[in-house]
Formats: sequence, C-alpha cells, structure tokens
Amino acid sequence: MGTLAHSEEHQKIIFGNVEKALLLIQAHDTIRFGQIRRYVKSIFVLGDPSARGYWHQELKMCQLEETFVRGEDSSIAEIASVIVHEATHARLMRLGFGYEEPKRLRIEHICLDAQRSFIRRLPNEDELLNQIEETKSYYDNDHFSVAGRQEAELKALATLGVPQWIIRLLTKLTLLRKSGNVRGKE
Repeated sequence: MGTLAHSEEHQKIIFGNVEKALLLIQAHDTIRFGQIRRYVKSIFVLGDPSARGYWHQELKMCQLEETFVRGEDSSIAEIASVIVHEATHARLMRLGFGYEEPKRLRIEHICLDAQRSFIRRLPNEDELLNQIEETKSYYDNDHFSVAGRQEAELKALATLGVPQWIIRLLTKLTLLRKSGNVRGKE
C-alpha cells in the first residue's frame, strides 16, 4: 500500500480507510477477499481525479483516487466496492479477457455487477446500491473509447490545476496523433 499524499495527516486517513475497506471485504465476502489477495499485489492512492479507481495489469496494482479515499463524503463501503471493482478487472485479465475497446463496456458492466453483488452483502447500503445502478446506466461505449478516456484525462488535468495552455497543447498533440501527423511509439 502506498500513497503520494503530501501530509502525514492525509497519509494516516488514507491508510486507515483502505485498511478498513479491506477488513469490510474480508468480513462480508471472503471469496472476493481471497481474489484480492491472489490478484492484487499492491494498492496505490494518488491524485488522479479522472476516476475513483484504475487497474494496472502490468503492475498488478489497484490505483485509487486520493481525494475519494480520504474524503469525508466517501464511505468505507464505497472504497471497498471500488477495490472489488478493480479486483474484478484483475480476475478477468487473469482469465484471459483483455480490455480492447469493443469489449470495454461489457467488462465494466461485469465489474459493476461485482460491486453490486458485494454491496448487497452489506447492511443498510441501499443508497450505495442505487449509486452503482445509476453509474451503470450512465456508461456507454463512448465513455470507454480511447477518445473518451483522453477527454476525461484532459478534464482531470484541469481539475488538478494544470495551466490551460498546457491542456490546449496536449489537446492539439492528441488531435495531431489521431490525424496521423505525429507518430506515436511503435
């Protein structure tokens, strides 16, 4: 478990919340907890506001968004459900399912179903269950396309306070790469 949180106070909150989330999973869903232990080698919390969680297959790492993990509005059950979601990505990849663009929406729905299944095991979490349902209805193919992810990442940079001129430059470079005028890594 790691974080790039700047203050010791934030670090304590982050470590405490992730530990509580893992204990909640262990207490209410031992099968998923076992999958997390098998497939997730590390959990890293840092400030990337484009999503609450990411799965990094190469590192076998679950990444969680810092302000979400330490936020007063975030419940331990929410944090635990995001860990379950990302661990489901790990399990699917271990089973040979890639994350190619045409498959992404279906894979995300499977991961949201895993979140729902976990949340149903928890007492008094109807509101969180409704949030997952709303999220599932919000998702579409464009949200998980390469262009959709790039757009989300550019918005996240603005949220982090990156100057607009840098964001405009990155947008132009992205458009040039799409048009074929700039070569990417081969």
